[in-house]
Amino acid sequence: MSEQEGFHRRYKLLRRNMIIIIVVVTVLPLFMMALINHYEYQKVLRREIIQPLGGLVSKTKHSFELFLTERLSAVSFIASAYSFEELGDQQTLNRIFQVMKEEFGGFVDLGLIDSSGLQVSYVGPYNLKGKMYKDHDWFQEVAVRGEHISDVFMGYRKFPHFVMAVRKENAAGVSWILRRSPDLFEILWKSP
Repeated sequence: MSEQEGFHRRYKLLRRNMIIIIVVVTVLPLFMMALINHYEYQKVLRREIIQPLGGLVSKTKHSFELFLTERLSAVSFIASAYSFEELGDQQTLNRIFQVMKEEFGGFVDLGLIDSSGLQVSYVGPYNLKGKMYKDHDWFQEVAVRGEHISDVFMGYRKFPHFVMAVRKENAAGVSWILRRSPDLFEILWKSP
């Protein structure tokens, strides 16, 4: 091999190494910047989109809980203002139901249940007077806790609904339950 060929070969090797170094020096930082940019973009996107959605969900949950608590308080007020005997009178229960439906809206029905779980009086579109509720989960909960908002269930009406119920006691210590089913579809439909 001549000196000229050796020189040419070394020059070629040097040229190749310089190209590799230049490519690595220029492309590696670009690649690293692209990775860092992608990571930071994902972080900002999460913060800018997901956090406001979380806040919106939290506010909606709070509003809905406030709405349910207000409606449960109305049932509790009725149960406190009237005795078992007064609520057991069908005309009285009808009048209370009409007033509550006009003032609060969203009432599907209202019923009085004795301590054994028997529905003593009822106002609403279903034939529920005389039905027994002692084995229903919501009845057990309100019997223990004093008030309860149930999960959605089918029940006797074979239609998804939930109930709000409060337990009260008379002077003799006999307990009874006042129960209502809200019509959330009507409330949500009429809301602005």
